Amino acid sequence: MKLAKKCLFSVTSVVVLVTQVALVAGQSHRRRGKQQANLNDERRQEEEILELRKLFNVYSKWKEFIRPQAATMQGKKGDYTKRLDEVSIEDLTKRRNITQHFLDEAETFNLPISPRLDRVSLLVLKNELQNFIKHFDSQQFVFSVSQIANYHQLFRETVATALLDEEQDYWNLLIRYRSFPKQLEDLTQLLRIGIERNLTEHRIAIDYVIAQLDAMKKPADESNEFFRIFLNITTTNGNTNNSIPEEQKVKLREAAVEAITESINPALENFKAFLVQEYLPACRPEIALSSLEGGRERYQVVQDLGFGNITVSAFSEILRNDPKNFFDNSSELLESFRRITFEEIEPRLPQLFQTIPKQNVSITMNPTPGGYMIRYSAGNAVRPGLLIINESRFKFMSRFGMKTMALHEGNPGHHFHFALNQELPVPSFRLSYSPDTSFAPAASLVAFTEGWGLYAESLGEDLGIYESDPLGRFGRLSAEQHRAVRLVVDTGIHALGWSRDRAISFMLDHLAMAKANIKVELDRHIGLPGQACSYKIGEMKIQELRRKSQKILGDQFNIKHFHSIVLQCFAPLDVLTECIEQYLKQRVSEIIRGKESDT
Repeated sequence: MKLAKKCLFSVTSVVVLVTQVALVAGQSHRRRGKQQANLNDERRQEEEILELRKLFNVYSKWKEFIRPQAATMQGKKGDYTKRLDEVSIEDLTKRRNITQHFLDEAETFNLPISPRLDRVSLLVLKNELQNFIKHFDSQQFVFSVSQIANYHQLFRETVATALLDEEQDYWNLLIRYRSFPKQLEDLTQLLRIGIERNLTEHRIAIDYVIAQLDAMKKPADESNEFFRIFLNITTTNGNTNNSIPEEQKVKLREAAVEAITESINPALENFKAFLVQEYLPACRPEIALSSLEGGRERYQVVQDLGFGNITVSAFSEILRNDPKNFFDNSSELLESFRRITFEEIEPRLPQLFQTIPKQNVSITMNPTPGGYMIRYSAGNAVRPGLLIINESRFKFMSRFGMKTMALHEGNPGHHFHFALNQELPVPSFRLSYSPDTSFAPAASLVAFTEGWGLYAESLGEDLGIYESDPLGRFGRLSAEQHRAVRLVVDTGIHALGWSRDRAISFMLDHLAMAKANIKVELDRHIGLPGQACSYKIGEMKIQELRRKSQKILGDQFNIKHFHSIVLQCFAPLDVLTECIEQYLKQRVSEIIRGKESDT
């Protein structure tokens, strides 16, 4: 069976979706205009909610269609499991126009809206749509390759998370293999637009990308991650797949070898050749984003915010140079991380939270070398969230920093908020999270998610896990200083013209981190301008809202209620602020009436 014949898919769904957009944007508005004058307030509110949820449904389906890879990572199946995201300039332009239609319709709904979750979802929807329009119009798509944010790594994650149970699932995956060259070709054209307009990355980020491409390009054998899936054909739960006849497994393996040899590896090689021959010579000469035309306008952050949180400590140097503060092997690190997460933190969570996620986090090692120390991969209805420790960098992970890292990445940090969000009765578009708004609508959630991660670190004090661990408490304070240093370095590089060497020296002077880690961390900030700022600003906003709630409610303040509102909101900071303000108004009213909150 030729793969080319399997590549055909119906475009009917696209036509239907676009038609629905037009209908929602026209008919519902006219219907409201005609009917609402004759409805009482309660009935009008019901009509409003029904039409709003209809809009959510249409938008969610459209978003799944334009982001099929995100849908796969959410554990979904459908026609899009044989497609990759389309990233040509033509596709992005069409997407921008449809996004405007959705935004026009969203603007016709009147606030306030109840129930609260519908109101929050509407605000998040508007944020998503406005973000994409703003980023498309400012040509953010030309910055579409770095060591952290790139489509070749997204392809790896898509393949790794694909649900593979039936034979057709494997054939669909092979169609995606065959589509990979087209995706990288389209991405190349976007980067060429950036070259023409003198909007490019610095070569430090591209050097990392080239190394990643080299690591991905392997022969079609057991050393190749894209072939291993076909070498051991299993079900989603890891059992041997007995539903596929052995002769069909042989055909699948043969087709996989062909797709890797003829599509994936040549695509990686061609993309690398473009980066080496065309993009590297055109990379911006300075690491600062402000060196580009309009760079300062793209990067407006006050550096003093970071300096105000930094103190110098010679103790950091002592800890950094003492080998007893680091792990001897990766197994010891993994065991320590699991013990802290499941034995020390997990039993204490009910002290601060009304609701604990039904799905617990899974902690594992990744033997593949890479830049990150540890990362979280959100779960879905099929698999739990994964906390992935980079095995190749265990020597640089400090013992005194383990508790803080576990709080940030696992519970009550990233796993906690992502897992709870999956359990909320919200429109499916809110379950598709991406920090990149250059290619499709996405909410501005980095400040919330990473701000919550930093806030979760501080909850170690409330949970009492540092009471008999002074070095662990220092690890938390060191992490707090780390984020302030990040803020200074981020702004220093991109707004004030710091050199890489100056930034490294500054970080060495103020952090108890190994120099190798500092270099990797710094290069991440070079490739992702503004990320460090969003972390700290998000944390400060959550702390500010907590202090405000404590001041207004006094002895009626309930930390569990506060956390429930924040986690149920799961939204950009301006929406989060409104969520808390609405909660405070409601709670004050309940206190006056002598009623207990059931939040």
